[in-house]
Amino acid sequence: ATGMLRTSLDGLKSLASKRDALDLEALDDDDQPMWRSIAFYGILHSSGHVAEAMIRAGNLIDAVSLQRRVTESLKEINQTDRWVGLVDFNLARVLARAGDADAAAVAGDAVSRDPDLGPRMKQDPDFVAIRDELGAD
Repeated sequence: ATGMLRTSLDGLKSLASKRDALDLEALDDDDQPMWRSIAFYGILHSSGHVAEAMIRAGNLIDAVSLQRRVTESLKEINQTDRWVGLVDFNLARVLARAGDADAAAVAGDAVSRDPDLGPRMKQDPDFVAIRDELGAD
């Protein structure tokens, strides 16, 4: 699974390197900059699925390690509160599923960056294990 993710990341890097800054900042059909769509769907969303498969296989340490590395790389792309909050939200999701002690703190950081993520955590079943720590019902 990580090999497939690595291959995909290499492909995205190649694709993005052929574009100039204006192309990457151009808005897509959802009024988001193109870089965000590439980073979200190509990396963040995909790595979450890989981490979930690792968790189901009982490989919690590697799942957490993978998501932490992806998170740090994605934060380097853009430092806006909305982007960093979303990236941390997805890290917190993996941490909560893996039973990692940092899950609630990372989730809190995500919500402090983007308060709209709080209600999502209340509905997302991945956060059940830490809901009490988040103050969510």
